[in-house]
Amino acid sequence: MRGRDTMAVEVDKVQQVNDGYGFNIKANRYRWMTLIYETEAEAQEGRAHALKAVEKATSAVLPK
Repeated sequence: MRGRDTMAVEVDKVQQVNDGYGFNIKANRYRWMTLIYETEAEAQEGRAHALKAVEKATSAVLPK
């Protein structure tokens, strides 16, 4: 990974937040991160890891 830019955001109301991976999550506080990878393989691995993290987070807050 060559670099990373992180920004924390907080809003007054809970809203649908696009996480950048095709998911919308209800939140009023979230962190937005931009990752830059050197190779396509690193990018694919990073995306797979992010998708697993989003799945875990949404399953904890959404009813099944």
